[in-house]
Amino acid sequence: MTDECTLEFNPGGPARLRGVLTFGTCTQLYEAMEHHLRKNSVPETIDLTEVSMADSAGLALLLEWQAIGRKAGRVITMTGVPGGLIELARLCDADDVLTLNARESA
Repeated sequence: MTDECTLEFNPGGPARLRGVLTFGTCTQLYEAMEHHLRKNSVPETIDLTEVSMADSAGLALLLEWQAIGRKAGRVITMTGVPGGLIELARLCDADDVLTLNARESA
């Protein structure tokens, strides 16, 4: 399995992350968001339902996107967040900064 993650923007719907949200994918995801923001507004929601793994770099990226949203006067809600990422946010005392809605258990 390769370390790959994609960020898809859906007009009128949530942006979607798919794949592994790790140190190896964060640079390309940051650049994808920057490219999107040149012509579009900050997404209201980012769906992480299809994120299979995340690390501290992924958490840092989500925090950066929240900061970008706040600067634009918006709150970005993260939905379908994997439990491990929520635990990492709690461990780093960042869960109150992020707007995280956990992935429902299967």
